[in-house]
Amino acid sequence: MEYLMKQYLLTLGIKNIVEISDEFLGEFYEWLLEYKEISKEYINFLDYLDFDYKEKNTVEVGKGKFDSIVIPYKTNIITKDKKIKGVEEDRIINGSLKICYNEPMLINKNEVKRLREILPNVNTYMTQNFFGNDIANWSDIHNSLTGNIILGVYGNVNDKDREDKIKMLQTLKLCLINNDFKEEYTRWNNNYYYVIGSSEKRLFKK
Repeated sequence: MEYLMKQYLLTLGIKNIVEISDEFLGEFYEWLLEYKEISKEYINFLDYLDFDYKEKNTVEVGKGKFDSIVIPYKTNIITKDKKIKGVEEDRIINGSLKICYNEPMLINKNEVKRLREILPNVNTYMTQNFFGNDIANWSDIHNSLTGNIILGVYGNVNDKDREDKIKMLQTLKLCLINNDFKEEYTRWNNNYYYVIGSSEKRLFKK
């Protein structure tokens, strides 16, 4: 919830808040409901672009019970949440993901493991509405043919952080060394959606 609250503040152009009042919590709750509805449209956007992300070969990174978009599917989830309603236990991988020399690594407390030792069949990594450090070196996954990536940002067109979020994706795009990826931006009902993802049917290195 703290992660989402930080996102909410950035949409307002606020970096820090001193006092959390009942009024603030009410406005945050309303934003959270709106965010969930926009997320549903983002899912439709991914489907329209024929991204494959609903099976066990995909892992969603850094999301949880309040902001995951893959709860109804078979997708694995790397999260800090111990349990997520509607998600089987074997789909939940506790920890965070870091990319080290093209290798996705799972970090959980003081333990570091190669993700492929835990999820050997995963070849697609996805996340959305991230902070800058969350996607550090994700281009290495794509460039090294370690796997596919799907990275997206979305929200209301009036969000104060819209340009910053779009710029983060465009900066990552500059790091992709080939053209085997898809990129799409659209606006719908006063909301925006922007995604960059690897093209399907690439041959991965083992």
